[in-house]
Amino acid sequence: MLDDASRFFDVAFLDISMPGLDGLQLLKKIRESSLLRSVEVVISTASSDRATICRAIDCGARHYIVKPFTEATVNAKLDQIASAAKR
Repeated sequence: MLDDASRFFDVAFLDISMPGLDGLQLLKKIRESSLLRSVEVVISTASSDRATICRAIDCGARHYIVKPFTEATVNAKLDQIASAAKR
């Protein structure tokens, strides 16, 4: 879906543990793509250890939420992204 130029995404939620291509590998591809570079990516994972967070940042993550999360957490993250986009 991300490779389809007729679609536009503002935000993508990626789990680090995904089958085939993990979330960090996909994040790298998104950051390397001129078409997708502006997509805000939220990494969601059960891993809250510093090494995992640092790996995500190194891959280009600017947003990170730890599972389990609530609807309020997701809404707060989306509000934060929307506020930053208005600046």
